[in-house]
Parts: sequence; C-alpha cells; structure tokens
Amino acid sequence: LDLECHHSVFYKMWQMGKPVLSDLVPTACVQFDKGGDFVMFHFNPEFWEKCTHYDKLFVIAHESLHVLLDHGVRTKDNSNKEVCNVMLDVVVNHLLINNFGFEREKISNSEKLCWIDTVFDSDMNVPEDESCSTRGAWVYAPWTCRCYRRWFFSAFGDCQSGRR
Repeated sequence: LDLECHHSVFYKMWQMGKPVLSDLVPTACVQFDKGGDFVMFHFNPEFWEKCTHYDKLFVIAHESLHVLLDHGVRTKDNSNKEVCNVMLDVVVNHLLINNFGFEREKISNSEKLCWIDTVFDSDMNVPEDESCSTRGAWVYAPWTCRCYRRWFFSAFGDCQSGRR
C-alpha cells in the first residue's frame, strides 16, 4: 500500500496492525487486542472488496487517526455513541483532506461519509471558536482541526518537511 505518501505513521500503524475480515461491522472499525499489544483493523468483507485502492488507503488512514487521536478513550463515557462517532468522523475526514493530501473527489463513496456539508444543514451557523465545546464533548469546528493538526505534527512530525 502507498500509505507513506500521506504520512509514514499510517504505514507504521498498518504494518503493526492486524487486518480482520468480519461481517459484524458494517464498514470498518479499529480496536486494540485485549492486551493492548496491537491494533486490529476490522473490515466488512463486502465493503472492503468494493473499495478501490485509494478508498482502502483513506479507510486505513481514517481508522489509524481514530487510534492516534485517542478517540476510543476520549469518548468511552459518552452516552450518545452514534452522535459522538459522527462528530469524530467529521474531524478525521477533514483532517485527512486538509492535512494529509487525500482528495475528497477521489473517494468513491464520499457523499455517504461524514463531512461538515453532509452532517450540518447549510443554513446552520457552525461557530469557529471554542463555543462549540460543551462539557468536554467537542462538536466539530475548524479550530478543532487546527488543534489536532498542531498536536499530531508535534508528536509524529511533518512528512512534507521532514520535521518532527
């Protein structure tokens, strides 16, 4: 896979992970084994077979970012898992497009994914500051992506410039 062209951390996550085909997930998800020793990438076989090579790169990077951004731990006590997952997907998808060189137009089913324009009504005024934060549960806002981007590149480096 060509994951390195987006960031070497995606390649490393994939290399360290274990792919698992399972009908128990509708598309894809990621989890740690019980000992926390490795990441398991779960893919619905029918979904995975329909993915193009580019789609597979996007899905692997998407699931990797959930792990790298500690989304499982951050949301474990959230009472509305479905809404929380949608918000996290919006953040991850926009991070991949805005910061890791993925192109939304090249993703086969992009209109079915979680984006600002597919989740929020066009007339909805989404704030661009911390007013989106409620009791520690962040809803997507552009500042969130900037915050994650700063954290990610300080932790893993910028593959474009070679900086860490």
